[in-house]
Amino acid sequence: MKIVIDQQFQDFLEYNQLDLGNLLEKSNIPNLLWKEELTLGDDEFHRFQEILSSELTDDQLILLSDVQKIGLFMPVFFVALSSSNGLQAIQRLAKYKKLIAPVNIKITTSDDEVLISIGGTTPNKQLSRFSLFNEQLVILSILRAGSGQTIVPKRIEAPYPSSQSLSEVFGAPVKFVEAGNILVFNYEDMEKPFLTRNNSMRTLIEPEMNRQLEELKTSSSFINNLHQEIQKAVPSGDYSIDKISRRLGTSTRTLQRNLRNSKTTFKAETQVVQKKMALHFSHDFNLSVEEIAYMVGYSEVSSFARAFKKWTGTTLSQYRKRYS
Repeated sequence: MKIVIDQQFQDFLEYNQLDLGNLLEKSNIPNLLWKEELTLGDDEFHRFQEILSSELTDDQLILLSDVQKIGLFMPVFFVALSSSNGLQAIQRLAKYKKLIAPVNIKITTSDDEVLISIGGTTPNKQLSRFSLFNEQLVILSILRAGSGQTIVPKRIEAPYPSSQSLSEVFGAPVKFVEAGNILVFNYEDMEKPFLTRNNSMRTLIEPEMNRQLEELKTSSSFINNLHQEIQKAVPSGDYSIDKISRRLGTSTRTLQRNLRNSKTTFKAETQVVQKKMALHFSHDFNLSVEEIAYMVGYSEVSSFARAFKKWTGTTLSQYRKRYS
């Protein structure tokens, strides 16, 4: 997933005392801000969001959820605000959200209300406190900015404690529910016309976003198939690009071309698979470090130990203590 962070947005963050470089370092993510974009895998994205949850204040969270301040940097928000009403805006946000974050937005409507739930694209992985409240506040901000009215949710539930500042922005208390994750609005509020409706802006931006969405789907399907074959081959010790190409029923040259089109490499994707396997096996305390190293394709424990520390920022034993 590629996130564009142009210099203007970096200056905006710095002006508001948000040190993005420091946050990336704490997340163990390479600082490539000079390229004005970040390419994050799902695991890196969620790790970054966890750091944001622990490092940012709720006032900073609120700032980063105000589309009138950050919408300038996000075409997805432009398209949402160009809609005719709130319901259409959130439907468009749900459609294009995956272009900027591995997040699913589910919308359920009834005669008198609209229920919105938000989750990650990774199964069994709960959104961080920052991620969930940020997504809920962004939705509310779009509705208010578009309609020009102070729309207040009927009900808000979250599996995290709220704060007075968050409740004041929502205009309603946030109910703590262990498995909660809903934002509910009156249907009539979602039908209020948008003052920001702009068909010409939407028709200008949306075709490119549809193209990116289709490219993302194609790339995701290819990468998923590649990961499955690598995972099957790793335990055997023979997971070269030639071997994986044959398993996929294609030539090495075609596989390399598809990887270039997806802006990645065979080595990078192999390490993604090895990392996932290592993290999975690390939760089985009956397995030794030597056994895990062997099962994820490392013949030398020292090489595996270096790779594991690079992936997680800690040693295997420290990782196990943290999650035991």
